Amino acid sequence: MSERLHEQGIPCSFFQSIVLLQIGQHQPCTAHTIVEITGKDKAQITRLINELVKIDLLERQQNPNDKRQFWLSLTPLGFATFTQISDIRQALSQQALNHLTQEEQSLATEVIISMSNNLKSV
Repeated sequence: MSERLHEQGIPCSFFQSIVLLQIGQHQPCTAHTIVEITGKDKAQITRLINELVKIDLLERQQNPNDKRQFWLSLTPLGFATFTQISDIRQALSQQALNHLTQEEQSLATEVIISMSNNLKSV
């Protein structure tokens, strides 16, 4: 994924791309929402968000109902980048599943979900 991002001229690291994808799928949202979705710690998410704001892919707007909270959303450049990253991710997923039968794909999905659930309980 990192190599594909670099090849496409996308100015994001792998983890920045994950945060950007999640914000794009849930915008407007808060940093806390991204912490919950990704399972990353608040400090790491805050740092990644700050980096994405600095390179003009995200913007913050103060929540009018809670001055301590900020809504995160994609900038126009962020939306274009989100689209590129989504396309890359889709192509990589398709490539990974390319030579698997439908049954093998279903089994792989079940195993991945089970492994993910196991990690949630740790």
